[in-house]
Amino acid sequence: MATEEVFVEVGSSAELEQLAEALQPDLPECGCVYNIVLMKARLGVHVQSVYVLRRQSAFPVVLFRQKDQASSFGVYCRPADAPYLKAALLVTQVISMKDVWAAAIPDHLVSVLKEVLTARCGKQAEVRLTSQFITFDRQEALSATIARSESGVLCQLGAAGVAQMHRTWKFGKLFPLSVLQALYPAAPSCGFYPQPTSAPPPPLRL
Repeated sequence: MATEEVFVEVGSSAELEQLAEALQPDLPECGCVYNIVLMKARLGVHVQSVYVLRRQSAFPVVLFRQKDQASSFGVYCRPADAPYLKAALLVTQVISMKDVWAAAIPDHLVSVLKEVLTARCGKQAEVRLTSQFITFDRQEALSATIARSESGVLCQLGAAGVAQMHRTWKFGKLFPLSVLQALYPAAPSCGFYPQPTSAPPPPLRL
């Protein structure tokens, strides 16, 4: 008799909305998975599949993976649920262990992930943190100002701006531009550019 899969996919917009609402108290730590869930719920973005642990807990235990690449995934849960996540990752068939790339892993789950990958791949795993991969330079021609504050400028990016953002990332270089291009038609891409410390802050205009 086959063992029941420990993760269940979250498919409907209503379920995804409920999941995003449940994740909100842990922002910004869960920001990556929260954004993925919210874009699927409200914009119909289908680049990733989203799963939750079948076992009930007070806070969601979430796994997301690329639809066309089962070895590219990310996870989020609270520290108290880390043992349940670890047990699930050791047996799940939702993800593949061939050429694994794990992204947006919070600090408290790095050791868990290393142990799982080492056990399932049969060799010592290395985890490179890539949570700070949206670092880029602003070019006036590639972005349109939405709002200004004392901290910086919020801009909307067109297709060329998204490509420029990808070229100038300082982290997460394995994240392909094609994924961002797939997101762009369905979801507006925005960038926040810090105000240079040498310049006086502009007046708040929202």
